[in-house]
Amino acid sequence: MKIVCINNGPMVGAIDKHVNLTLGKAYEAVENNDDNANNFVYNIINDLGKMGSYYYKRFEMIDEYRDKKISKLLENDNYLIQ
Repeated sequence: MKIVCINNGPMVGAIDKHVNLTLGKAYEAVENNDDNANNFVYNIINDLGKMGSYYYKRFEMIDEYRDKKISKLLENDNYLIQ
């Protein structure tokens, strides 16, 4: 599933506080087939090429992100036309 990073702020309580994610960049979430999987994280390969688990609220689904961006552009365009 394609997701887009919307928050690349530091990780609270982590040894390495850098998340190694780029705002606005699309990532492929890796399917987790483990029955005990945490539903609050996405497993992705970060910008350093390493697999990591990231809190789901750092991301939006790519369709949702795209629709918001298009709406915002259209709002700005309408403002300029008036």
